[in-house]
Amino acid sequence: MSETLLTIHDLFQYAAMIAVLAAIWEGFRGGLGPRVFDAAGWVLRIQLVLGIIVWLVNSGWNLGAVQGVIHPIAGVAAVGAAEIYTARGNRVTDGSGSRTKGMGFAIALALVIAAIGLAEVA
Repeated sequence: MSETLLTIHDLFQYAAMIAVLAAIWEGFRGGLGPRVFDAAGWVLRIQLVLGIIVWLVNSGWNLGAVQGVIHPIAGVAAVGAAEIYTARGNRVTDGSGSRTKGMGFAIALALVIAAIGLAEVA
């Protein structure tokens, strides 16, 4: 079961990356529609939940510093950045809300890439 969960988590990372890239595109260029931000947020949340389940099933606290601590923290920080900037973008009234949301997803993308890179190195 843990191998299946890990495979799903590994494959779902591509969906997360595509969704985040679409949200960044919408934030800075437009044309895809505002629902892209909602979809990307949900995909990131699902990826985080999958990661937490994998971490719990595999006794993540015994996996070492990178896999057991830094990788999960980077995932939580990525979702947090996307959520904070999305909420901030929803409150903006001068029309720059999409750009604010795009910036949050760009930060989330950087954190996701760092988390994946750290997981691959360890």
